[in-house]
Amino acid sequence: MIHRGKLQPIHFILIIVSVIGVQSCGLKRQTNHQTIDVLSVVQRHNVVNRSFDKLAALSVGNGKFAMTVDATGLQTFPDYYADGIPLGMQSEWGWHKFPNLQNFQLEETFEYVKTSKGNVPYAVSGQENPRARAASDFLRSNPHRIHLASIALVLDRKIPEMSAFTDIHQKLDLYTGVITSEFKLEGEQVFVTTLADQQDDAIMVSVKGKLLEQGRLRLMMRFPDPTGEWKDAANHFDGYQGQSISIQQKEGYLAFNRNMDDFNYLTKVEANFGLSVERMGTNAFNIFTANNGISSIDYVVRFAPTSQSTSEKIPFGTRATSAKKAMSDFWESSAMIDTEGSTTPQAAELERRFVLSKYLTHIQSGGQYPPQETGLTFNSWYGRPHLEMFYWHILGQALTGSFERMHQQLLWYKNILPEAEKLAKRQGYKGARWMKMTDPKGEDGPSNVGAYLIWQQPHVIYLSDLLYKIKRDNALISELSPVVFASAEFMADFAVYDRISHTYRLGPPLIGAQERFNAKDTYNTSFEVAWWKQNIDIAIQWKKLLNQKVPEEWQKLAEGLPAIKVIDGRYTMAESTPDSYTNENYRTDHPMVLGIAGITNYAYDKKIMNQTFDWVKANWNWDQTWGWDYPMAAMAATQLGRAQDAVDVLLLDVQKNTYLKNGHNYQDARLTLYLPGNAALLAAVAKMVTRKDGFPQDGLWKVKSKGFWTK
Repeated sequence: MIHRGKLQPIHFILIIVSVIGVQSCGLKRQTNHQTIDVLSVVQRHNVVNRSFDKLAALSVGNGKFAMTVDATGLQTFPDYYADGIPLGMQSEWGWHKFPNLQNFQLEETFEYVKTSKGNVPYAVSGQENPRARAASDFLRSNPHRIHLASIALVLDRKIPEMSAFTDIHQKLDLYTGVITSEFKLEGEQVFVTTLADQQDDAIMVSVKGKLLEQGRLRLMMRFPDPTGEWKDAANHFDGYQGQSISIQQKEGYLAFNRNMDDFNYLTKVEANFGLSVERMGTNAFNIFTANNGISSIDYVVRFAPTSQSTSEKIPFGTRATSAKKAMSDFWESSAMIDTEGSTTPQAAELERRFVLSKYLTHIQSGGQYPPQETGLTFNSWYGRPHLEMFYWHILGQALTGSFERMHQQLLWYKNILPEAEKLAKRQGYKGARWMKMTDPKGEDGPSNVGAYLIWQQPHVIYLSDLLYKIKRDNALISELSPVVFASAEFMADFAVYDRISHTYRLGPPLIGAQERFNAKDTYNTSFEVAWWKQNIDIAIQWKKLLNQKVPEEWQKLAEGLPAIKVIDGRYTMAESTPDSYTNENYRTDHPMVLGIAGITNYAYDKKIMNQTFDWVKANWNWDQTWGWDYPMAAMAATQLGRAQDAVDVLLLDVQKNTYLKNGHNYQDARLTLYLPGNAALLAAVAKMVTRKDGFPQDGLWKVKSKGFWTK
């Protein structure tokens, strides 16, 4: 089932029920006159499946580890779901690298480009030279995230046909993070319960039924091959030749030691009865109990790098109770909206998207590294984090209460600072240049687009400052200032002073966040100018907070960035594109000109920005946009005091603004989920609910909110 909003005029009434605290020195959480029954709000969006729906797979996880299941509550049919929501099982630490047998080096991917620093190297992809192309392909895809395992339900030692499953009723209880799956298999009732431990990288599965009692029902543990492909849907089981799997069978558990080249990890299966194992192939193992007459078995499946010792066995019931409490604590302690009493269907749909987006980002986008666009479900871009998306991934979570995740991931930036400094130095710049696509160690991934992107550069400054304003802890300034200052140092050195205009110029070369402009002749993309200005100002303020001298270059840049150009009463996409509003190609991809109002604090002219918004809303090719564009446009509308437009564009009825039954932001057949869209929706709602004029006030809306961070 696909849920879409509709772009249509609707009349609203908004009842404001929260008082927003405002302090100039930081952010403050809402305080409320009315309470929200969080349990009721969350559970009215529980997801129910009554069939095998490849776009309705459900996930459980803890932010660092997640498992996605089909209607059996397990991963029984990965091939069927491969082109939908794949049945993955991923972690933050599960990374594999194929041996570099041809000794590819990053230098082989370099394209030398004329800049203010001379001819400097950019690591690109898609070269005509076969060796250079092969080097780019290898370095882009290695290391890649792997699927740790795939767990299937087996009848009589083999996987049944899908048609053998009838009377399916599956429910995800969002509040507790528990999936219950009921069905008949060959006419016999089977019950499967699935949930994730909230501390360990572990899955808990309880199986009940007469078929189990008869000894016919088992679990199959399969280990998906590493593919190194752009997308890995966890359905390759041929048996990677570079691996070995050994088994230890001891009282109360089975241990699978998997060695793949230089990567090794342990899968430990525990149960409340003794377990036996039968090898069914290179990558497949049937797990069963020799005890007869058992109608219920509780399994705990734990994963860890071989170098990391696993904790002592904790009973299934203890783990399950702890996991459910941790999930309920998450809901109760974080932000929530309640639109009950509204009389427009858009209210319920917005609430549904908000609740499901909170769940999905919580279980898939935690950990010490910025997440990949598809979280811990399946690989897109080889499982690698995109630092341009870090802003969206973490902003939505932070503004709705999960700011500690932002702190943890900002510390990762500090850890990889030497790699960013190496990239800047290689190109002749001072400071640290943040790459677009990277790996856990911060190494650059060649890309003919990503190499030229710059909008990700200020993210770490803005988000560090946001964290400081939330926590109001001066120790954060000292802790994160090396990252903030190195980022600003690059920003100042990247900008070129134009002696004719007496202003600073960004690029060329550069590609803007709206990836429609040629890197070699593009300069002063409007959003990047505004984002650069805001964050060089923040870096200057941090210098002052530490009583340090502000570098002269920073001050000159802050004062010398150009005003954003205007054509026919509208802001241009870039100074280098006077045909911003006549070139049809420039009406596609991210409408970043709205990000000037939606994201930055640029001192725009309100009349001009309103005219810009009107044109973009009416003329943009919205079919060629991405999931976070609609929240960004809604944030711009909110800033402009256009609450009706904010709701309309946030629920715009186009394919890439589709929110599936399970809450995933569907983009297209290749990218069936897109977590930046979910996280951006959280950020947009946060902006809307923390303004008195955030929703239309003329008819049908009733909104309560709690726990959002605001200025």
